[in-house]
Amino acid sequence: FAESKEVTGTKECVFLIEGGGAISLSEFKKSYLLPRFPQLRSVLSNSLFAINLEYIGPESEDTTILTSSCEVAILPPVSGG
Repeated sequence: FAESKEVTGTKECVFLIEGGGAISLSEFKKSYLLPRFPQLRSVLSNSLFAINLEYIGPESEDTTILTSSCEVAILPPVSGG
């Protein structure tokens, strides 16, 4: 999470979805996350997401639905050693 924190200058933030409805993860990234933090674009290209502590693969971003109670985490790539 350190890379996301470094790029955005914050450890966490809250987004309110207009109308209180539901939105796909891909739409959230495009309409909420990147407009607020455009500097995340380079981080997101190699990152995974977790929604409510469950990993979401890139192939599921269009079908994963976020609601007002969801916690979204950005998981940048890690290297082992």
